[in-house]
Amino acid sequence: MTPRKTVWPLEPHTRGKHEVLRHYLAAWFPILGSFAGRVAFIDGFAGPGQYEGGEPGSPLIAFEAFRKHASKLKGEAAFLFIEEKADRAEHLRRLIESADKPKNCKIEVATADFEKKMTAVLPPVPIIRETASLVRLV
Repeated sequence: MTPRKTVWPLEPHTRGKHEVLRHYLAAWFPILGSFAGRVAFIDGFAGPGQYEGGEPGSPLIAFEAFRKHASKLKGEAAFLFIEEKADRAEHLRRLIESADKPKNCKIEVATADFEKKMTAVLPPVPIIRETASLVRLV
């Protein structure tokens, strides 16, 4: 069931999913960033960015994984965090605005429906070759 509050307690299955994401991005950001001019990370259901206990959500996990490798990357990273609920998107936006961002990083927090935003953002196939993309949908 989808929580009704802006932030909610971190569930054990989500904690496990976040651990997988953290390790995956720690491995792939340096690889993709070593040859791609831009690495794009899109979180289609971003949520508020953190949980009731202060634990980071997937957008902050992805951003932190990038920050750890930012100086080694060849190009830039572009993050698109999509969240349909305005209160959650605003919470995430405040977290991102208060973070120390490397110069080779662009972040957009979009208050939008995932399908509509992605249709507007991504061109029809083929996707631009110079961009390595990571998309999180769950």
